Amino acid sequence: ALSKVRKKQGDLLNTYYADIAKHSGKINAMHIDRVFKSVPAQLSQVQDSSISRFKFRGVIPGISHYDRLAGAIDWLEGAGLILKIHIVNAGLLPFKGYSKENFFKLLLFDIGMLGSMSGLAPKVILDYDYGSYKGYFAENFVAQELISQGGDELYSWHENKAEIEFLIEENGQAIPVEVKSGSITKAKSLNIFTDKYKP
Repeated sequence: ALSKVRKKQGDLLNTYYADIAKHSGKINAMHIDRVFKSVPAQLSQVQDSSISRFKFRGVIPGISHYDRLAGAIDWLEGAGLILKIHIVNAGLLPFKGYSKENFFKLLLFDIGMLGSMSGLAPKVILDYDYGSYKGYFAENFVAQELISQGGDELYSWHENKAEIEFLIEENGQAIPVEVKSGSITKAKSLNIFTDKYKP
């Protein structure tokens, strides 16, 4: 059954690529396509740690800065194909005041499609043996769930070497959400954040 699902996901991806070419408007369709495909490629470089900021270099030959990819990223976000998580360097409200336009993480809108684009074999899912993939799959899943619960914008906190995967604002309060996918569940960064910002 999972092999049939993978086939259907492949068909959907081909449809997305065709739609990108058809509906890109003034944005370069090749740029949109490359940025979209680079999201799982960059996520797969994560080895059981938090997802780092999106790297612009290497996505499109000759382009290494945000301003040349901003249109493609905005297009994908507007189409609902990627989730843009702004990275802040302070756990203070409003988070938007501590974010930079070109400092963010990109995740996919759906972990099933992430599995398909990453070439994750159905057996891996059935055996619950994601290996080094489990960290970024868990983080992408949590982002999906937070967005589906009505979250408008998600933020991530990075300060010195400490990081919290997600910060959400609820009734004027900062709520840190740390994601753990393995057997080591020490929350060092969460403790640092709590000591400093008293959420």
